[in-house]
Amino acid sequence: FPTRRSSDLDFRWDAFGSLIVMYRENGERYLVDGHQRLLAAKKREDIRYVPCLLFKSDGRYHEAMAFLALNVHRRYVSSFTKFLASVRAGIEPESTISEWLSTKGLSVNEHGGNDKAIDFPALLCNTWARDEESCKKAIDFQREIVGDGQLCSQLHKGLFVLVHKGVDIKPYVEKLKAARKAGLKGNINGVGITTGRWGKGELVCAFGILEAINHKKKHKITIPIDSEE
Repeated sequence: FPTRRSSDLDFRWDAFGSLIVMYRENGERYLVDGHQRLLAAKKREDIRYVPCLLFKSDGRYHEAMAFLALNVHRRYVSSFTKFLASVRAGIEPESTISEWLSTKGLSVNEHGGNDKAIDFPALLCNTWARDEESCKKAIDFQREIVGDGQLCSQLHKGLFVLVHKGVDIKPYVEKLKAARKAGLKGNINGVGITTGRWGKGELVCAFGILEAINHKKKHKITIPIDSEE
């Protein structure tokens, strides 16, 4: 097992795990699981050996069933599990996000169901990493808008984009409250249908919220659209 060096900093041994290898009667070894990890290791000049678990093969059928057991029935690790594990390990930005949410009486909760739960941890980490202050304001504004309702990922996307692009949401909080969460989500879905821009989710959400802000407004608010958007 090689000693970790400075050149290994982008190679995570703790995440690599072990390859699963079947030992055939003729002396051949069949790699059942870990092809991509093995290829990645082979591309590095400083890695000569990787850990593996070796089992005796009882034939092709045994090997095929082992492959199916490892891949078809492999459990998906949810974004909630990843977030909570990162918090326990003190990994950023999850750890700081969790601490900040607690000051607001909020927490990440996979099952949602109440106004204190946030069920979009991956999106939250993404927006936090891109613009922490805009992310915080988006959460605060949504709390004001939905009241006792549960926070919504669509509204977070839209509010984040608007704040990030310099729109002052504060003067329009009451107007957005009057539109209600269901109405705002309806606007967002309507924009997605009429523009066909489902692939540009954040902008669709932002324009949906802008519809409510601009309703009966003489001077409409607009936002710049970057070339990559």
